[in-house]
Amino acid sequence: MFQPTPEEIADATPDEKAMLGRAAAFWETKASYLGMQSNSPQTVGYSLVDSPTGLAAWIYALIQDIGETQGNAEASMPFDEIIDAIMLYWLPNTGTFRMGCVNLTADLGC
Repeated sequence: MFQPTPEEIADATPDEKAMLGRAAAFWETKASYLGMQSNSPQTVGYSLVDSPTGLAAWIYALIQDIGETQGNAEASMPFDEIIDAIMLYWLPNTGTFRMGCVNLTADLGC
């Protein structure tokens, strides 16, 4: 991810500075998902494919943390769609594959 230079930050509009503040707060508090998934993707993946409750909790917490309405997953996405997202990973048992994709993406610098 590219970061603005100090000069660009100094020249930013108030709206741009607010956006940069939100982005910095996200990276400080919510980027742990990416860190964990890129460092130990199989460990996370195995736990997600072993437990439907664990998978549901992981996806629900992710939506809650990074959704449009922080802290309220069901305001970010209808509950039926949250269940659909969980089932799309649970039924084909793709948790470990998804974590490997996150690891590959992180390795490529995307």
